[in-house]
Amino acid sequence: LSGPGIGGYRPSEMPALFKPLMEALQEGDFEKANEALLSSTLLQVPAEKTELVASMVRSNLAIWSIPRNFVQQLDQPAIGRLGELKMPILVLVGDQDLPNIREQAELIASQARKARLEVVPGGGHLLNLTSPAAFAGLVSEFLGHPIR
Repeated sequence: LSGPGIGGYRPSEMPALFKPLMEALQEGDFEKANEALLSSTLLQVPAEKTELVASMVRSNLAIWSIPRNFVQQLDQPAIGRLGELKMPILVLVGDQDLPNIREQAELIASQARKARLEVVPGGGHLLNLTSPAAFAGLVSEFLGHPIR
């Protein structure tokens, strides 16, 4: 898991990104929602990767427009069931990621039975883009074989 989110998690403090993003989505202004994401610290990457990230975010228009009645909420959110996870889990998070993302990574690592937390120095939310060598090395070691 890289920069994970947990169903049912409620941050102690809402990230600055949340208000403009939610306002844009409530207005149905998906371009504005994309710009809120792209201008936030959440998706900061090295300069040579910014166009790739912008392209990925702009391709999210289909996700923004999914009717809410198609999105089914779980009766028991994941946050209360982390202890049920029995498989080995590598939890990756950048030390520059948002505090609430780092907190969720720590929750998974502390509550899932076989979870291991790796905090990548200098890494952001998109670890494969902000810290590609560290990301590849940690994932390769976890899987037991090199990734490309």
